[in-house]
Amino acid sequence: MAFAGLDATVLVATYNQLDTTRLTLRALFAQQTQYTYEVIVCDDGSDAATVGALRDVLESAPVPAHLAWQQDRGFRLAASRNNGIRLARGRIVIMLDGDLLPEADFVQCHVEAHVHDRVIAVGQRLWRDPSALPSLDNDMESLWELLRSEQTSSNRHTRFRQATEMLDRHYLWKLQPWMTCYGCNISVTKSDLIEFDESFTDWGNEDYDLFYGLTAVHGYEVSVIHAVTYEVEGKAKDWKQADYLAHLRSGFRFFDKWSASGLRPEFAVPRYNLDPETGLWQSTHMPVHGWASQDHAAYVETARRWLAENGSYPDSVAGA
Repeated sequence: MAFAGLDATVLVATYNQLDTTRLTLRALFAQQTQYTYEVIVCDDGSDAATVGALRDVLESAPVPAHLAWQQDRGFRLAASRNNGIRLARGRIVIMLDGDLLPEADFVQCHVEAHVHDRVIAVGQRLWRDPSALPSLDNDMESLWELLRSEQTSSNRHTRFRQATEMLDRHYLWKLQPWMTCYGCNISVTKSDLIEFDESFTDWGNEDYDLFYGLTAVHGYEVSVIHAVTYEVEGKAKDWKQADYLAHLRSGFRFFDKWSASGLRPEFAVPRYNLDPETGLWQSTHMPVHGWASQDHAAYVETARRWLAENGSYPDSVAGA
């Protein structure tokens, strides 16, 4: 397969995140690497003002840069990423979220990780406190220096998020390597196998679905690499009932698709609490994946039944 001489394509997933995506692009356009690469912004239906501003940024890029936009018809991240994959001309496809700042050697690390065609290279995310950054308008060298320093991770909440993610990563890596495969910082060699299942139209698990299939069915190996991105943490998301339902639906879609291959429900169906008084789903202190408690099988069936009775079970796998 010919790749027009490009070593990599970086896909940047975004939706109405103009400020952070512009910062992500600044960091991508300043990469320190001998490899050739292009950037494709995979936009899941941002408004006209955001799209116009992104086009202005891309037109002045020092590397080939393009926009793959699709109409806003709800959450369609899988389809949006596929738009970019189809356009990609690089041998390696690197996936990045539009609210993460990649380090100066981000592209270099990802390309070098692909010693053969069946590697999934998974990078790292470091959490940073925005209040410790005097300005995000600094030149990239100065900004990278600030992001590398301990002072930008001194916030208590930021340290907690960082420690929790590193612990989960270590735990999941030992348990099931594919569970470290988040679509926000990951790369694969381009092939006909690299395509997201577009039936995933709820938040979450479209990345697990692809990378579980690559490892469990096609023999890919997962390699954790030192490709760093920085999450400049803003206000934590305030989850609503619709968010819990969406995550549960995507979990059951993932589980029902792959259960015959040996996928266990605790690795697919997120664990939330159902309040018996209000009938609403709430967060739990347990990890949302990979937690096998004694009552997990009963919990999965309760959640499945609740979704079915309330018309929320994913249609394409209902009754699977």
